[in-house]
Amino acid sequence: SLVIANISNPDRPYVVSSISTAVAGPTRITVKGRYAYVIGGGSFHVYDVADPYHPQVLSGPLVVATGSTDVVAQGSYAYVGGGSMMNVITAYVPSVPSVMDYIEVNDVQSLALSGRYVFVARGTRWSIVDVQNAASPQLMQTITGVNSRGIAVRGRYVFVTDTSNNLLVYKLPGIEAAGIEVGAANI
Repeated sequence: SLVIANISNPDRPYVVSSISTAVAGPTRITVKGRYAYVIGGGSFHVYDVADPYHPQVLSGPLVVATGSTDVVAQGSYAYVGGGSMMNVITAYVPSVPSVMDYIEVNDVQSLALSGRYVFVARGTRWSIVDVQNAASPQLMQTITGVNSRGIAVRGRYVFVTDTSNNLLVYKLPGIEAAGIEVGAANI
């Protein structure tokens, strides 16, 4: 089920609604505007959550990468990563999403989105994918030597968690990663 809770008082959250899903083993959800994008079991679903008391199923299932691990969204596009690829999904008409393109990026663990770039944690490396032209995503840069599991972006900083419980912080002087500065902390 997709469960919506009111957290206006963090000490007393409560469920306001739920809706049955056809998602087999949902693994990730992201909410942008009025839409919730959910992945699981190799499928992608869209829900309208503008009225949290009456969420609506808009679409699903759309087949995506087997073993999908993460979903991020911006504008009318969603990016789903898993296994050996990242799918670009157009959700311009949310009730009829479709896979627009994909890019092969092996061992996808986690995704983060900032502007025109998707940052991809990929096992023994992490990568930057330019999605300005969503119909043709381009691999821009790959940083090796880190067993990445999770990734997040804030401003010019990329935060990567690794399998050794480290939090690595990369400062992007520009999108060209050749001059990246790195710092680390054990967490």
